[in-house]
Amino acid sequence: ATVDLTGWSLSQPGRVTKLTSWLRAGPAATTLLVSGGIIDSDAAQLSTVVATKMSIEKFNAIPLKEMRADSLTTLNLQKIRISIVDTMVVVKLLPVMASLTEVNLDGFALPVKKLKGTDPVPSLDFSNKQLGPCSAILITSLISDNASMTSLNVSQNDIAGDAAQQLASVVLSKPKIISFCSIPIMELREESLTKLDLEGKGVGVPGALVLKELISFSASLTWLDISSNKLDANALQEMGKALLSNTSSKLVALKCDAFEVPLGATSVNLSGKSIGSATATLLAGVLKFSASLTSLDLSHNIPRGCSDGPAFAQALAPGIAASTSLTSLVIHSNSLKDEGITFICDAVQNNKETKLASLDICKNDITSIGAKPVAAMMAVTASLTSLDVRY
Repeated sequence: ATVDLTGWSLSQPGRVTKLTSWLRAGPAATTLLVSGGIIDSDAAQLSTVVATKMSIEKFNAIPLKEMRADSLTTLNLQKIRISIVDTMVVVKLLPVMASLTEVNLDGFALPVKKLKGTDPVPSLDFSNKQLGPCSAILITSLISDNASMTSLNVSQNDIAGDAAQQLASVVLSKPKIISFCSIPIMELREESLTKLDLEGKGVGVPGALVLKELISFSASLTWLDISSNKLDANALQEMGKALLSNTSSKLVALKCDAFEVPLGATSVNLSGKSIGSATATLLAGVLKFSASLTSLDLSHNIPRGCSDGPAFAQALAPGIAASTSLTSLVIHSNSLKDEGITFICDAVQNNKETKLASLDICKNDITSIGAKPVAAMMAVTASLTSLDVRY
């Protein structure tokens, strides 16, 4: 019997739980059809029941009966719109498919035995193969026990979200992997690099997540170029958080698509660069450790009336609070409002080693509420000799 639930929205809360309970109760369904959109714990729950329920011989277009019988050498699912739950079902049945050599989910046949390490190769390059999250989930599962691979490249693909995080976590857990998406993991772990040029390498979200972990403890890297990698704001923000958490970082120069702080720079003009709050976190991570940067212009990054102004200020605040070299900060015309001004003033006030002499925070819609943290900052910041708070 075929149970067709493609017209049901199983992403609604509680529906997958009801379905799995019904399936466990023993209906005589041999084919089960569901629509996409099932993710996270719901996908894990449903895929477990489908993979272990022997009476279900076909799930969407996945031939469960043949897979359990280990009668397939190739599995080609590229013609269907494979979902996360479909992929998780495939992953759960991989252990019983000893004969399987290839799986194609996104138009590229992944070599199963090479990924597992049963046909050992030192390096695998899947760059620019139009791989998506489903292929990434499969790769993550297959390489988990691979003890021979030292290099993996999945750059220039479309891997993001939880799939990217899971892949990055597995890569970082394997000490034998020395290179991932052109990132020299071993050299970064061994603290043997001071400069790292990844411009245009297509590291993608998985690479950014790996790099984030490596720079969170690096005490040797001073310059990093991650420009032309199509990294989204969230990836840059996560790298910024990693730098801010590092207590011994020497990374004082960085180039990304949004901004550049050159090595040894004393003055940097980033006015009108459209730096948002997420990217500002990365800038704060660089500012925190710079010993040469004395002048920074961040005016006109947040358009007037935009609600991102306070978050922009909050993201910059840790860098300002830790800077021991900055003497001039221009941050006018960023829609900071009272809330954002409070973040900036508190950061300056809490920096016991600040050398800030000039602060321009005008044209940020400050009211009498914002004037209070400004006054509190002025009262304790002896270095400050110039302050512009014009409306």
